[in-house]
Formats: sequence, structure tokens, C-alpha cells
Amino acid sequence: MAAKSSSEWDLRQLQVHLSETNASGVFLIVGEEAYLVGEALSALKQSFSSVTAAMDFNFEQVYASEATGESVRDRVETLPMMAEKRMVIVRGATAWKRIGNR
Repeated sequence: MAAKSSSEWDLRQLQVHLSETNASGVFLIVGEEAYLVGEALSALKQSFSSVTAAMDFNFEQVYASEATGESVRDRVETLPMMAEKRMVIVRGATAWKRIGNR
């Protein structure tokens, strides 16, 4: 399955994609169903951890209400340690829309 850009996937399509390829790029996970959002995040983390030996050093989760866009950018741009990739999860990114230009 080729990567889909600018289209909507359901949880099953994400799981199939991750089973066929290594997670790479930016994933925007949104939805009203908290369970399905959690399952999508778990699938991404599992895919990432299966190819990243130093998960403790290369995984961060932040809450948008407690972080600025600049601080998230800094985390994303941080080079991975003893691995090829890093994973940064930003929870509640819609808070930035409510707060304004942080």
C-alpha cells in the first residue's frame, strides 16, 4: 500500500500501513472517539519502538496546553540518540487554536 497523503484513514488502514512499512513522517491523529485515538497512538508507538532500540531517549509526549509551538519544534528537531528516528507526540493540539499564536 502506498502512503496516502492528505487523505483520511481509519484505524484499520493505519494498522495495515504500519504493518507494511516503518512509521515515518508526520501523522495527525484526530477524532471524537478517545478510544480509537488511543489505539492509533498505540499502533504508532508500537511500530516506532519495534525499530528503535533506544526508545527512552527518543520518545517525548507533550501537551499543547503546556508547550509552545517553538518548544515542540525544538523537540522535533532534536537529533535522535543511538537511533535513526525520534517520536514526538503532541496531545491536545487544538488547544493552540483556542490560545492563539503561541
